[in-house]
Amino acid sequence: MLKTFQRYGLYTATRAVADGLAGEALARHLYEASGVTQVREMMMRHFGNHAYIIRIEAILASIERTIAAIAKENRGDDNVSRICAAIGAKTNAWKIAEDQLFNEIKALRMYYCEHVAINEPTLEEEFLQLMGEYGVECENRLGFAGGSASIREMEKEALRRVERWRTAANDMTAPPPFVQLARTAVQICERLLRHLRPLGGYEV
Repeated sequence: MLKTFQRYGLYTATRAVADGLAGEALARHLYEASGVTQVREMMMRHFGNHAYIIRIEAILASIERTIAAIAKENRGDDNVSRICAAIGAKTNAWKIAEDQLFNEIKALRMYYCEHVAINEPTLEEEFLQLMGEYGVECENRLGFAGGSASIREMEKEALRRVERWRTAANDMTAPPPFVQLARTAVQICERLLRHLRPLGGYEV
């Protein structure tokens, strides 16, 4: 029992039983005390807007592991090797084509899990907006409330941000992890401009 619950878990359980909890009420109390709910909420808050990318990333990783296993089991079979190589090439080509989307997830992981610092508050807020933390539409990523900005206003803001983040990415004194975040922010700004350009006439 101690091995299953650890000391804190056993202490929490015995206190709950002493307080008269039992059955479903006890299970619910222990589940909430475990922190699982908070972790789930945090994951949905920080990565929920990118759930489809995370699923695709997991699927591609599964395909790559399967190909590697098949190739290993059929070593010496030229036909199987050619098929595995072809599938691997297509998977890799797709990952390269969608590199910017995967870079968003990498940047968010660096920010939240590796605690890469963005010391300027306004720049940090821009980063979170660009990463889609407040919504993945153009206006959300550029800091506008839904329906509050014209195409021209969004273009101007995207141009301002791309220059600001290019400057940050080219800062020779900045730590490499921050530079990587800044480069991802530049990619997103450029992607937004490519989306808005046909409507407003700006070029990246």
